[in-house]
Amino acid sequence: MVDHLGADPIVTLEEIARITEEANPVLRNLRITQCYHDLSTEIARVIDTGNANWCTFATWASRTAGISIRDQELPRVLLHLLRDEARLRPRVGRLFTWIYRHTAAKVDLLQQARNTIQHVSEEVADGNRKVFAELAPLFARFVGAMASPATERASRLQAFLADLRPGPSDRDGQDVLRRAFSNYAPAAGETDAGTRAQLMLLANCQIGLHEQTRLQDDIKGAMDAPVAAFISDGLGSLLLIRLAFVLLWPIGIRRERVRAAIQEEWQSVATRFSMRLSLPGGRVLPLGGDAIPWPSQIPEALHTLSNPELIALRQRFDDDTQRLRTHGADNWSRLSDRMGFICELFRAEQQSQDLFGQPFSPAARGDIARGVVPQGGI
Repeated sequence: MVDHLGADPIVTLEEIARITEEANPVLRNLRITQCYHDLSTEIARVIDTGNANWCTFATWASRTAGISIRDQELPRVLLHLLRDEARLRPRVGRLFTWIYRHTAAKVDLLQQARNTIQHVSEEVADGNRKVFAELAPLFARFVGAMASPATERASRLQAFLADLRPGPSDRDGQDVLRRAFSNYAPAAGETDAGTRAQLMLLANCQIGLHEQTRLQDDIKGAMDAPVAAFISDGLGSLLLIRLAFVLLWPIGIRRERVRAAIQEEWQSVATRFSMRLSLPGGRVLPLGGDAIPWPSQIPEALHTLSNPELIALRQRFDDDTQRLRTHGADNWSRLSDRMGFICELFRAEQQSQDLFGQPFSPAARGDIARGVVPQGGI
């Protein structure tokens, strides 16, 4: 990194505030996605262009979230599970299959699906905005500190870190973020490729852990929506079903237990069959399943880990720190499952240069800049 970069920033705090306050959730997501790309470019400029930073990955995660926010992809797995008794039977047992067979005609499945999709869209949009509102200003300020003259950089970085709130992520604290930015900063001046790559990976995973902790309620709410709609608003609203649970109460069969069991199965099925991450070039990476088609081998600089803090963080979520695991998450609603997959993703893809590419076409970028949702492809 040169002593003083001097160029005007692409992303300003004022622009981030305008994006956060955008009322249209579809347009807001598009602008968030583009802003993450712009921040990714700026961070690469002040730290390292050879290793993806957290905003690089956030660009594509936000672009994927936009599919749900725009209601463009009907969760076919949900409809199949509701309509196909053969698939439902081994998942939830004979009792629920009997209930489904005798009451399904009285439940408007399509309306339940529409309600569910709307709820999922709202949860995803809220999580997208929440993370951006917290992290985007911090990255913009960090870039400003790193781009300052060498004589001012240390003091500006110290002031930036001191402003972060003390405490754990699940209590609105930013201790993990402080450690992450403290690892990004020395990566900029590190001459050893392996050490620099590990510092970047550590910071990426730490920020991932913070934002996934903050998103826990939104993710669980989105994944629980199908079961909540079907059990509570659908079957649960029928007098016959309510009466059945009253009669079954003395022998320990309660609606909450049935719902919890079905919820657990749904979360596993949804993770395995319906959750995907869209990447550049039309690549689609499943988040669950037994054979994740990682698009690349572990980069040479990250093949053997030696950073103690990075090894300790990875060991929280995966016993094998030297090889990529081949399976995805079992249940995306669990923080530990998500982080195990996310750490693997960051490591496998950290030096994939196509991640730095534009998330939208030139025409779409023009529409988004004018505050218009693109009507054609993005």
